[in-house]
Amino acid sequence: MEMKKRQVNPKAFTLIELLVVIAIIALLLAIVMPALNRVKQQAAQIPCGANMRAIAQAFHLYQEENGGYLVCSLAWFTPAEMRQYAQSGTVSKGRDWVACPIDKNGAAKRGRTEATIEYELNGIKAGKIWPYLDQEETYHCPADKRAVKTGLGYRSYSMVATILSDYPPLVTGAHAIEKMSEITNPSGKYICVEETDEEWGWNAGSWVIDITNKRWYDPVAGWHTEGATLSFADGHIEKRKWQDKRTNDWLQNQPQKGGNAAGRMIDHISPTRNLDMDYMLQNIPYHR
Repeated sequence: MEMKKRQVNPKAFTLIELLVVIAIIALLLAIVMPALNRVKQQAAQIPCGANMRAIAQAFHLYQEENGGYLVCSLAWFTPAEMRQYAQSGTVSKGRDWVACPIDKNGAAKRGRTEATIEYELNGIKAGKIWPYLDQEETYHCPADKRAVKTGLGYRSYSMVATILSDYPPLVTGAHAIEKMSEITNPSGKYICVEETDEEWGWNAGSWVIDITNKRWYDPVAGWHTEGATLSFADGHIEKRKWQDKRTNDWLQNQPQKGGNAAGRMIDHISPTRNLDMDYMLQNIPYHR
């Protein structure tokens, strides 16, 4: 009896060929993925820029309808506290651009684990900017993934502390600006930044830079290919790419996670100058 010959499929891959194909695919992914991530970050900067422009426009509308007085940069008080300060004429004078995270009864939910997205949105709607900018998504950058990861940190943007704030000791009351007319060269003075505050889990208070000692205090964001968007007092925005390696290293290794305020102050001037620090110090609005 004649035996049948075993058929071999000439189109089939051998094990070695499969391993080679898998290795090539892995190599291509390793090459392509960083580029794709950069494209995603750059794409997210388009709606982020629109958000920042809308915030600057709302900032302008408020002062136009309030005798040139600016909103306050603080984001720390409840509506009830703001009313008290408005009556006393101290601190923010009740003009906070957003309130702190609050529950449905207006009680503060500022804690590291309690400032949920719901409570943050409640605080945003209780701020003085909301009547001029009443879209929740405008307060969030698509590249800001804090809320996705932890359920905290929805608001991506913070006003600079020198706008009607008395944050001591880095920004004293003498530095604070209360009226639009006090901002010299509005096209060169930024009023709002992207911030990634890990200490509280949400962007607590205003964005502070140590003017006196010339060093970082609160973090800026680096969500857009190691850069961020800034909005200016005249209503325009700029996309700022951080140029100093120390800046990006600081943002990637958030030193403020420990919750120690003193430990957050990172000196980037000595021993060599930091162009990012120079830019932010030179263009922040305050009484010099």
